[in-house]
This record gives sequence, structure tokens and C-alpha cells, in this order.
Amino acid sequence: LTTVRSLPVGDYLFILLPEGSDAVQTGEEALEHVLPCVVERKTMDDLRSSMTDRRFHTQVHRMRHCKLTNLFYLVEGGKMSGKPGVHEEENIEHNLLALQFGLGFLVNHTPCWRKSAQFLCQLGHLAADQWSSGELMSFSEFRRNVRAASRLEFLGDALDIAPATDLDSLRQFFV
Repeated sequence: LTTVRSLPVGDYLFILLPEGSDAVQTGEEALEHVLPCVVERKTMDDLRSSMTDRRFHTQVHRMRHCKLTNLFYLVEGGKMSGKPGVHEEENIEHNLLALQFGLGFLVNHTPCWRKSAQFLCQLGHLAADQWSSGELMSFSEFRRNVRAASRLEFLGDALDIAPATDLDSLRQFFV
């Protein structure tokens, strides 16, 4: 069952609903439980744009502080429209490598929306299969964690922390 709702971070989240509930009518965030993975999806053009206007850093910061253990960055498509700047492609690759190897994100590239949908279906099944009646956070707790991360980020902006360019600086920036 799939439903659309506004998420405080990420584009996709897997939620376990209370037994016997209807996804559309639930509205009981405290009773809904989040499987421990969140996915941010970007096309190459959106990825380029988000690195330019700082959304990339904001989204990564919020994902890292949402307290879910599996953070996915799904990059869809292979080419950017228009001619990328001299260092643009290098910067994008550098940031994706920093996400994967420096910050522990799982980065996946898909060639098109159809392959992205297949990846998300497989991830949802895998997450549900791997979940063993352990402790899961509620959706309302997830929302609170992201709000707290947003306040931390605002404080960082107030202190005028500049975006980083090397791997060690990226680690410090997203901590």
C-alpha cells in the first residue's frame, strides 16, 4: 500500500501502520512506526541545483540527524541538461563520494524513473523483511528529530558556517 504525504525530510519513507488501520484515515502518527531507512531522490539537474543553492547540505544534515540508520541517496538519470560548468561534474562526484564513504550514506544511481521505482519497491520489501519486531521509532518521533535537526542547522547558519569542500570538512559540516 502506498500513500502520499508531506515528509519532514527525504522523499520516501517506509511506515508500518497499526494493524487493521486505513492508511488514508489513520492520522495517528504516534501509532505509525518508521522502518529505519529514508530515501532522498534527485535527478542530475536537481542535484546540481541543490548543491548550488545549499538545499543539498540542508537535506543531508536533516537526514543524518533524523536517527534512522539507513540513509539512501538515489540519483536518477545520467546526464545533466545543458553544459555543466568546468568543475560542476567534479563537485557533484566529490559530494556523492563524501556522502557514501565519509558520511555512511548508501548512494544508488538509476538510469530512469522506472528503475528508481523498482529500486524503491525492492528496498521497501527488504526493509520490511529485515525488520524483526524490534524497537522502531514512531512517525511523530521521526518528525520531532527532524525538527530538532532543523533548529541545529539554523544555529549553524547564524554562526555563518560555510559549505565545505574537502572530505574532512564535509564530515565536520554535517556533524
